[in-house]
Formats: sequence, structure tokens, C-alpha cells
Amino acid sequence: MTTGHLVIDSGSSGTRFCVFDVARDVSTKKCSVGAAAPICAKSNGGLAALVDGKDPKDVPALVTPKLEEAWVAIDHAFVVMGKDLGELQKVKLAAALGTGGYRDPATAAPAMNPAWDAVWTTIDTFLKGKGFTEVVAKAVPGEDEARLAWVGVNEGVAPGKPFAIIETGGATLQLAGGAPGDAYDLLVGGSIYRGQNYEFSQLSGDPAFSVCFSPMDRSKQDGAQCVAYLAEKVFTTNGLEAVVAQISPRELYGLGAPWSGIFREFPNAPPWTPKTDDAFHPAFTLENLKALAAKACPLSDADVLAFAPNSFDAKSMTNNLCYSLSFHAAYLEAFKGVADMPSIHAGGDDQWARGASVTAKFFSDCE
Repeated sequence: MTTGHLVIDSGSSGTRFCVFDVARDVSTKKCSVGAAAPICAKSNGGLAALVDGKDPKDVPALVTPKLEEAWVAIDHAFVVMGKDLGELQKVKLAAALGTGGYRDPATAAPAMNPAWDAVWTTIDTFLKGKGFTEVVAKAVPGEDEARLAWVGVNEGVAPGKPFAIIETGGATLQLAGGAPGDAYDLLVGGSIYRGQNYEFSQLSGDPAFSVCFSPMDRSKQDGAQCVAYLAEKVFTTNGLEAVVAQISPRELYGLGAPWSGIFREFPNAPPWTPKTDDAFHPAFTLENLKALAAKACPLSDADVLAFAPNSFDAKSMTNNLCYSLSFHAAYLEAFKGVADMPSIHAGGDDQWARGASVTAKFFSDCE
């Protein structure tokens, strides 16, 4: 039988609703979702930042409109996908999980904050009002996010052998490893508060950071120097040595929006033939990722678009491309000991939410 599971990703940058069609074996209560794409919708702006410092009694008035916005959007998405009218209303189980934006930077554990507690109460009330019969709403520690991302790749990519994942978020980085068939609690996972956006805010006042970010004069941007700078400033110690020590070398998969962008938007090897589609490359070598950063850093947006016409950063003029590519090269280099080769494979989209949709810790109809 199949059932709909709603997973709400309440992260540092937005609130995303995704409904997965989950196949459930009635006799074993095992759940699976495979690689099937969920139906998703997003409300921009992280709820953690929205309510931080606010009186808990004021939180419902701030949060409920954001939830309603996402609910209307996903209801519309169901119609666009050709689902029957009222199909969303048949979904009765939900897990609303808070990630990096709700964690203590020193510990990567959920932080104590009365306003954030009120967020989970508000989400529970909102979903129960929509007819949901079971709601799990809470912040999760980094090791859970890492494990869920691993489960998502095991479902969506199905490597069929031991593998590891590294995931980039705005606030945190995750690492996890395991083998197909491992119980959830036996997966090795960890998280550090060194996400791409967080580190940018920490480093942006340093004059030496100009090799990574000089939007007014991109000739100062240098990919090789930026990778070296980030290796020293961010990854001198990777912060997850205890996790790394438990993972033997194996295939390594990259997750998170920035990794997905690199795999979708850019050619993955010289001579950098323009990439005009949005299909994932299967892999990127560390050497070629460094070379891509070196190529792109001094270029104008127009020059980047000449060989990467789908580049989000170049099209949106974020001025962040040099830093982002270099950050991921330095990140991969720091964790290359986990990989059986100095390369990284495409992990796909929505993977930690995909993992949550089949995990008994968050959906009681799964085992």
C-alpha cells in the first residue's frame, strides 16, 4: 500500500513542504520511497530567524502566515502535477524538522529558545487544523540530519554498497556513513557549524578574504588562493575526526543545494564544453573542482554564463560563485580521506527529507 508522508524542512533560509508517496509493506511495516520525486513548495525566510528574540506568545501570528503560504503553494503544486482535487487532504502524517538554524553553533545540538519551542507548537496546531492525525515537530541534532541524508541517498540513488555522504547547508555541514541494511541508529553521523553562509559571515571582515570575494574587482579573486585560504581558516581541523575515524574509504556523495548546483550547472572537466542541460553529472574529481574554481573566480557573470548558462549565481548576480566553488573544493579536500577516490558523486535532491519520510523515528507507521 502507499501513503503520503509530509516532511517540513524548517531550515535557516526557508520553510519547505514536501509530500512523498511512501510504499509500506503491511506485514513488515517497512517503508520505501525510492527515487520518486516528491511534490514540494517553499515559503522563503527561515522561521528560526523570524521569531528569534520574540515573545513566545507573538510567535503564532508571525509563523502561521508563512505556513499558510506554503500550504497554499503545495496544494497548487498537487493540481499542477495532475493529482485529484483534495488529494493533499488525504495526507495525515507529518514530520516538521528544524535543522541548522535551530542549533547551538558550539555543539550542533538543538538550542534552548522559548520562541523556537513556540514554533513547533504552532506547526503542530496548524497541521492538526488541516486534519493531520500525527505530527512530529521539533529541531533535530546534526547527527540526525546527517543520518537522514544518508538514508535518502540509499533510497534515491541506491548505491548497493557501503557509502558516505557530505552535505552542505547554510549553517552546518553533515557527514555520515553506513552500509545498506544498517539500522538507522547504527549509521555513523555528525555535524559541524561550518555551513557556507555561516562561514561567509565569519570571514567577510578579513581583508585576506578578497581572494574569495571581491565583487567590485573580480581580478582579485583567485580560486587556488581561495581554496588554500578556506583550507586554513575553515578546515584546518575538520571537526568531525571521530566520525571520519569510523568510516573506511568508500564512494562519497555530495548533497545540499550548492553541491546540486555544481553537478547540474557546470561542465565537470576541461575543456569546459558549455553545459546547456540541467542533468546531474555522475561525479566531479577534486582536481577538476579546484580547476573550475580557478577558471571561474576572476570571470564576469557574462563570461561564466558562456560555459555555464544555467549557473544560478551568475544569472542572479549573487557575486558568490568564486567563494562557493572554492568552499566546496576545500570541503572535499578536507574529507577526501573518507572517499575511495579523490572525487565526489551526485547525491540528488531532497535527500534528508526523503530519508525522514521512511524513518520510524519520525513516522510511526514505518519500522
